[in-house]
Amino acid sequence: MLQVREVTFTTDKVSRPFTLLHISDIQSPAVGDYEAGVFERIRAINPDLIVHTGDLLQPTAPATYQTELPRLAALFHTLTPPMGMYMVQGDTTGPLRYATPAQTGGIRYLLNQDARIDLEGIHVRLYGLTLRSSTSHTWARDGIRRWLNEDPRALNIVM
Repeated sequence: MLQVREVTFTTDKVSRPFTLLHISDIQSPAVGDYEAGVFERIRAINPDLIVHTGDLLQPTAPATYQTELPRLAALFHTLTPPMGMYMVQGDTTGPLRYATPAQTGGIRYLLNQDARIDLEGIHVRLYGLTLRSSTSHTWARDGIRRWLNEDPRALNIVM
C-alpha cells in the first residue's frame, strides 16, 4: 500500500531547499502495473535525492530475483534525481547485496560506506549501514558518532 507523507525540515546546513525522497519496503512479489504507478508518482514528486532503506523485492514463485530485478531496474532508470539514488540492504535483499548500479537501475548500494554529495550549495553526506551493523548498538554508538563528527557542517544522514 503506497503511503506518501510530506515533511519539511529546516536546517542551516543547506543553502537552499531540496527534495529528498525516502523509499522503503517496496517488497514487490512481481513487478507490474502497481509498481509502474508508484514510479509515476515518484516522477511527479521530482526529487533531488532518493534514498531507499531496504527491501526492494520479495519475489513469489514463479517470479525470482533474476526475473524481477531487470523490471524494477527499468523503472528506476526512469528517475533522474540530480543528487543521485542510494540504498541500503534490507532483510529481503540479501541476494542483491553486490548488485551494481547498472543492475539496480542506477541506485548505488552503501554497505557500511558513505557518499558525499555536493550540488549548488548543498553538501550532504550519507552513510549506509549493512543490516548487521544497523542492529549493533556498539557500532551505532561508536562508529556512527565518529562518522558524524568528521564533517559536522554537512547535512549528515544515516541510512
